[in-house]
Amino acid sequence: MHDRRRFVKAKVWSTEERPSFFPEVDDPELAVPWLDAGRRSFGVAFSGGSTRSAAATLGQLRGLRAAGLLERVGYISAVSGGAWAATPYTYLDGDYDESTFLGPARAPGELRVSDFNRARKRSLSLAISESVLVDDIVSQAIRFAGDELFSRVVGNVFLGPFGLGDREKLFSFHEGARDAVVRANGVHDDARYFLTEDDLLAVRPGRPYLIVGATILRLQGTGHGSLKIPCEFTPLYSGVRRLFPSAGRGGASIGGGYVESFAYDSESPIRSWGAERWYVKIGRRGHRFTLADMIGSSGAAPQEVLKKAGLDFVGFPEFRHWPIQGLGRVGQEEYRQEKYRQEEYRQEEYRQEEYRHSDGGHLENLGIMPLLARQVENIVVFINTKTPFEPAKGRYNDSIAPLFLPVPDREPEVTGAPGGGRQFSTNVVFKNGKKRLVELLAALQAKKDRGEPLVVCETYDVEANDNYAVRPYTARICWVYNERVPTWEKPLSEDVKTILKHRHLKRFPHYRSFFENPPKIIDLTRTQVNALAHLTCWTVTSSAEEIAGHFGF
Repeated sequence: MHDRRRFVKAKVWSTEERPSFFPEVDDPELAVPWLDAGRRSFGVAFSGGSTRSAAATLGQLRGLRAAGLLERVGYISAVSGGAWAATPYTYLDGDYDESTFLGPARAPGELRVSDFNRARKRSLSLAISESVLVDDIVSQAIRFAGDELFSRVVGNVFLGPFGLGDREKLFSFHEGARDAVVRANGVHDDARYFLTEDDLLAVRPGRPYLIVGATILRLQGTGHGSLKIPCEFTPLYSGVRRLFPSAGRGGASIGGGYVESFAYDSESPIRSWGAERWYVKIGRRGHRFTLADMIGSSGAAPQEVLKKAGLDFVGFPEFRHWPIQGLGRVGQEEYRQEKYRQEEYRQEEYRQEEYRHSDGGHLENLGIMPLLARQVENIVVFINTKTPFEPAKGRYNDSIAPLFLPVPDREPEVTGAPGGGRQFSTNVVFKNGKKRLVELLAALQAKKDRGEPLVVCETYDVEANDNYAVRPYTARICWVYNERVPTWEKPLSEDVKTILKHRHLKRFPHYRSFFENPPKIIDLTRTQVNALAHLTCWTVTSSAEEIAGHFGF
């Protein structure tokens, strides 16, 4: 790759002017052909939780596929470890066999010792269990990767084995969208700057539309009390849906819409091209926004843990961000009449600033908010938590209650470490929250008392939430809580039951997000990965009829 790609023409969308507009559905040029009304009414959310969630998400994708539900899914929303599994699944090349990638769905009585101790080549199970974070960090640090370091490491682990780790590759979604980008940036326009099909990744037809949650850490600024702002990365576009005026460094604004993802982390727009596309300057080779940056940012929570371990040299994602406000109002002719120069255009309200982009779980770790913002009618929320479900002791996943009741923000655990705490106070989204939370916890407890999978389906009135640009509507939601299930364990063979009693599985299925196998940071063994994936797969397949019935499938 060379400098022919430094300048690109990218679309922008102002969500302040069109709050109900979503490019994957509403843009006439880029809309996803198979995301019809039926499919976009069904979304799944995979929570964060490092490699624990990656392994659980692997099993859940496997179970959804085996149950015939995955082909109905229109949206996948994922955070952190959930995105580490969902992103390679979304972009898996046609040369890779999907059944090998996800692995077999087996009933508990069919499982053998080899199903726990082995992982096939080209499988996601193998990729998760062979992650060696510290070694990769040291290797990349020696290469002076800077703020690209963590993204490169995560990309090497979860994308590299499937041919998706190329730091030169940009990404789009379906072939039609990719072709539109190429047409807009073709060699016919300027021989020095152009894109080709080979420059952008595309997906197999029929893949669910992916949304990856991240957080912008606003280190300075005035006019907004929050230090954390929700950010979405998707195949077609990325950005902050709501406009946060003067919330950024030096009084710069943040958000207000989206820019095509291949142009995220670019400098401020130079000039317009038509009513929607703008010339922007992207980074030099090896420093463009890639899939590795997307999943690295969403899962950058280890910055706090690594700081505790004394690894202060580690580089976490920092991307340039410029607000969309006003760009959608300026058409080509109007712009040319104004005759703005680049330096004149880069005024206060439009200038780019570089911000740390961190774990989506610092704000909302379940991944439900993007689906609610799109008014998805049927949602499955996979709570891949490290916390056993024990509400009588006040113990259950701490991301649930903030959706129902105001919960105080959590202070950072490491003094001076940006993003160390969680901002939960902005997350209330369900009407009659106190009553509905009590009902949900009681229903989950009843399932646990019967030794069944913790799957509960209810219908909710969704309230407006300005922080996430959520508008009122009614949603049917199935909650799936990661928990041990006696009805899964009982039919296991004695040899397999012996495996589950091993000391490495003493916290199964609630592995720690970090240091489950010290001194390794996020690494899980092959047995740990397979055990969790088999459990979560069966949880889905055994509950598929209940889920489908609630959604009217």
